[in-house]
Amino acid sequence: MRTLTSFALASLAAVLAACAAEPSPQANGFNVELWFEAPSSLTVGTPSEVTVQRIQLQYRRCAESKGQCDPRAPLPLTLVSAACDEGGCTTEVSTSSDGSIVLTTTGTREGSTTLHVKARSEDGTVYEDAYPLTFRAIEGPVKQVPTK
Repeated sequence: MRTLTSFALASLAAVLAACAAEPSPQANGFNVELWFEAPSSLTVGTPSEVTVQRIQLQYRRCAESKGQCDPRAPLPLTLVSAACDEGGCTTEVSTSSDGSIVLTTTGTREGSTTLHVKARSEDGTVYEDAYPLTFRAIEGPVKQVPTK
């Protein structure tokens, strides 16, 4: 009986610790700091939007909810820098209403590259992460995209 009680107390302690823990990040970048959303098909010379977010999972918000709850909370970011390896793409930035960064990314050559992003949150924390992109050639004559 004592083992069962110890197990129950340990389980309860783990649940309470999870409730009191800091929000955990939801990320898919190489450094697991940022969340990237990009089209599955990117074409050389065609601008495409890549969205970059820092998503915190705040389970405490859902503990008080009486219905469905989305624990994701985007953290507003400001872009510090964005670039692809070896000039593999160009980027132009805009910020969305939810605080995420929207990069209009244009591939300059066919093949794989890595998009490196450095962003700062409102509290001054800097996040650096990277995400793989692959650009395919377009059919017909290829327009050369100038690099910066």
